[in-house]
Amino acid sequence: MIALDTFPPEPRLRGRARELSTLARTLAGGATKLALVGGGGSGKSVLAAALGHRLARRYRQQLHWFRIGAWDALTLFEMLALRFGTTRDRHARIPALRNFLERGGARLIMLDNHEDDGATARVLDALGGTPATFVITARRCLLSGVL
Repeated sequence: MIALDTFPPEPRLRGRARELSTLARTLAGGATKLALVGGGGSGKSVLAAALGHRLARRYRQQLHWFRIGAWDALTLFEMLALRFGTTRDRHARIPALRNFLERGGARLIMLDNHEDDGATARVLDALGGTPATFVITARRCLLSGVL
């Protein structure tokens, strides 16, 4: 579990209550992958942080924030393994991460500042079907299967 003090602080939002409610309802309705896409400086990360704080109780404080940028998939898997304390062995990493997520209950994982569609798609494909919910922020998003 990650303490909320390592998650971005709860932002003060003005004029985004409707968007925040829509996003929370979307995730409550069963969506497991959500992308916030917009121009640089448009408030995607702030909205994602506010969403995390709003849903913290639902996810039993299991909120995880990763700034992923243009990292490749192997690096992203290693980042996740380090955060979650699973094996970093290259051949056992993905099964260990899946096992961790499957037995850990609902988690909200923020993949902030996404830039590499292929790498992010590999992570989402490999960890799909677990109780984890992923929110991705990006200036552009070409991923299919992401709401």
